[in-house]
Amino acid sequence: YDYRKGHRRHRHDERRGGFREQSRSRSRSPDDERRRLEKERKARMARLRAENDAEEEIRLSLHHKKPELIDTAVVSKKKRTTQQLNDVDQLETSVVTDEDQMQRLLGFSGFGTTKNLEVSDNKTSAASGAAAKNKARRYRQYMNRK
Repeated sequence: YDYRKGHRRHRHDERRGGFREQSRSRSRSPDDERRRLEKERKARMARLRAENDAEEEIRLSLHHKKPELIDTAVVSKKKRTTQQLNDVDQLETSVVTDEDQMQRLLGFSGFGTTKNLEVSDNKTSAASGAAAKNKARRYRQYMNRK
């Protein structure tokens, strides 16, 4: 027993030249390694958050443009339906061919195809061709906040 230090000295400690240092590396990772991992994790999370925000901004900007187009489409559709009702009343009073009747009732003359053709309405309507990407869910952190 070493009375000067208040510590008990062991033979294997004396061989090493002093008291044994307590190493934290056995129970958990060293501080510099933990800091490096935390720094990498924060950078990765910031990058992912920025990507999600950019995608959300693009989606919202596309979404805000569509209501204006939809509103005009709804108004024009309402006008068309009133015109169609008037046309139907006129159709009942006069004799018209089947093609003309289909043209007035449905708004198109036949069942042709648009395969390999450019359709202008596809660029302005809700079917603009922008694919919706599923985003990972953002979970809230309730414990261990800093």
